[in-house]
Amino acid sequence: MFNKNKIEYFLILTLIKIIQLLGLNGARKFGNFLASFFYYFIPIRKSVAKKNIKDAFPSINEKQINKIALASYKNFFTTFIELLLLPTLSKNKLHALVKCERINLLKEKYEAGNGVIFLTGHFGNWEIGAASVASQLNIQMHVLAKNQRNPYVTDLVNRYREHFGNRVIKLGPSIREVYKSIKDGKIVGVVGDQRGPKEGIRVKLFNKDTAIYPGTALIALKTKVPLITVFVKRLDDGTYDAIVEEIGFENLPENETEKIKELNQRYMNILEKRVTDAPGQWFWQHKIWKY
Repeated sequence: MFNKNKIEYFLILTLIKIIQLLGLNGARKFGNFLASFFYYFIPIRKSVAKKNIKDAFPSINEKQINKIALASYKNFFTTFIELLLLPTLSKNKLHALVKCERINLLKEKYEAGNGVIFLTGHFGNWEIGAASVASQLNIQMHVLAKNQRNPYVTDLVNRYREHFGNRVIKLGPSIREVYKSIKDGKIVGVVGDQRGPKEGIRVKLFNKDTAIYPGTALIALKTKVPLITVFVKRLDDGTYDAIVEEIGFENLPENETEKIKELNQRYMNILEKRVTDAPGQWFWQHKIWKY
């Protein structure tokens, strides 16, 4: 019987065998080839990406938009391929790939025992960043992850995310697990740049109204857990720079909804700064301004 999910799973297993034979550098080149092929011949969400880029940077021309969009495709494919290569990397190699000058800030907050929210976005390689930083700290990070349409692929990808000791918390009925992880003094990894509900709170990103999920900020306010942003920027030599900044709780409004909005705005300000610095490393294909 025809089973689309199993066929997709088999194709990904085949892709894994190919990229593992190629090694890290060869697999990255293969990822760039796949990205270019999809961009020009199977342009899934290409129009979404180009519109988002134009909305964010209205003064740039069509050539510049195409350059950023193609770079975004390449970044996404490279991120996915590097995730599939994680089990082939040694700890030393994983640590060498990601430099984190302010890792002591994360260590200090973690050792205080009150938990930490590791807040990142779909920028650079968020997957390898979470694995490497947690491994360098010699701790287990609890990472929130969205289920894929294909359950076989979801299970495979989550096994790879957990290869170096992290634990995946599946998005959905996860709020209790997040609270428990923080209560237990764990680091919880959250990708914070996903589009929120239509009726949700709005903040500004690139001067556009942007719907957000209030959950992370609400948990942070209730538990007083440190909010640490970590954006993992890809460098020209193939390594990454994990850029760490803390979101403070000072000078927040009195109203709880406004507090949530302000914390999310502070996150968005940092995200915008990182994306402006390296626009080709963000996932522009997401319909973040759908409504």
